[in-house]
Amino acid sequence: MNLKAAEALAKSLLSDLSKQYSILVRWNFKWNDRKRALGICSFGDRTIQLSRTWTEACDEAMVRDTILHEIAHVLAGPMENHGPVWKSFCRAIGANPQRLADVPQELLQAVRAQAKWHIVYVPVDHTQPVEKI
Repeated sequence: MNLKAAEALAKSLLSDLSKQYSILVRWNFKWNDRKRALGICSFGDRTIQLSRTWTEACDEAMVRDTILHEIAHVLAGPMENHGPVWKSFCRAIGANPQRLADVPQELLQAVRAQAKWHIVYVPVDHTQPVEKI
């Protein structure tokens, strides 16, 4: 998804949902450069964040669901994680109440290929080839 369109979508969803959930008025949107998470909810600086890399790789439906997933964290509070209260808020605002996104393997590989570093697995007995994870 185009970054400009994704940012507009995030701000629009925060604004629209703040009419029903006033806590969202104090929250903002921010980009990050993470490769291991599509989005995060940062209670420290009250931001919903999206990964630039993942956003560019994903379609609008996945980006929208990620934004709503993170907004549900705001509504559930910092101690709830992915528990029943968080799941309830997901359902209420239209997010998929799953902890992890269902990312197609080819998309995962494409994002990993863009990473500046890789985790390398070397078997202890050195009998198998080194594998990038």
